[in-house]
Amino acid sequence: DDCAICLRPLCASRLRASVGGLPCGHVFHSGCLDLWAAGNKTCPYCRAAI
Repeated sequence: DDCAICLRPLCASRLRASVGGLPCGHVFHSGCLDLWAAGNKTCPYCRAAI
C-alpha cells in the first residue's frame, strides 16, 4: 500500500516505527500525518474526523 499523502510505499518492515494510524483504520507515514493534522482535522483519505 501507498501513503495517500505522499504517495510513497508504506514499508511493511518499518510499519511500526514510521506509520501512524487513525480511528478510521487508514494508515500513513507518521511524518506525513503530523504535517496533515497540523492544518486539518479529517482523514486525508476518507475525510472522517480525527
